[in-house]
Amino acid sequence: MVQSDGRPRLVTVAVLAGALSNIVLDYTFIRFFGMGIAGSAWATIINYCITVLVVMSHLRRQSCSYTLMRPSKELCKPLKDNLKQGLPLMIANVMLGVIIFLINTMVGGALGTDGLYIVAVCMQLLMITFVVLNGVVDAMFAVGGSLLGERDVLGLRMLNRCMLRFVGVILLVFTLLVLAVPSLFAAIFGADDASLRTQLCDALRVFSLILLPFSLTVLMRATFQ
Repeated sequence: MVQSDGRPRLVTVAVLAGALSNIVLDYTFIRFFGMGIAGSAWATIINYCITVLVVMSHLRRQSCSYTLMRPSKELCKPLKDNLKQGLPLMIANVMLGVIIFLINTMVGGALGTDGLYIVAVCMQLLMITFVVLNGVVDAMFAVGGSLLGERDVLGLRMLNRCMLRFVGVILLVFTLLVLAVPSLFAAIFGADDASLRTQLCDALRVFSLILLPFSLTVLMRATFQ
């Protein structure tokens, strides 16, 4: 919302401030306070709080197009419309959480901690993919919203083609890299044991094949949204 209201630089500052605070607090809570994974969780919460506080400073500017309003009957209809538009994304996120929970349960029961470690590394590949997707989707909403407002259908088609081409090339190269040298990623994520590294490399090769169809699904969902 803030980015589309003419403040993309503020959004960048907010994201960087949150990310840097997360890194510093992760190290501080885990290394000096001995809080373990709970410290990392607290660092993540504080990260998002800082990001929100920085972005909300936009509401105090006179140039801000948004105003805070008390709930009323007039707001019910647009609120319902917005909830309907956001419902597919909410369902998708809930289902993704359920799927990951079930995968962790099955893999943990069959392979123990080694299996959970392999799943965690595969999820990191998905997170790297999300870095590309989130940037593209944010830009698509900002640019596509303006084009839609101007009813520039040709511009929207060009935007979609450029978006798909860019994501396709980036993720195709990334997928081929994982297929070619999975041992590189195994080493990056600290797979020192030879047996564990072999299992991880096999899993990474298979899991990398999901990145392109998964990304296409996310981009199509964002396009229709």
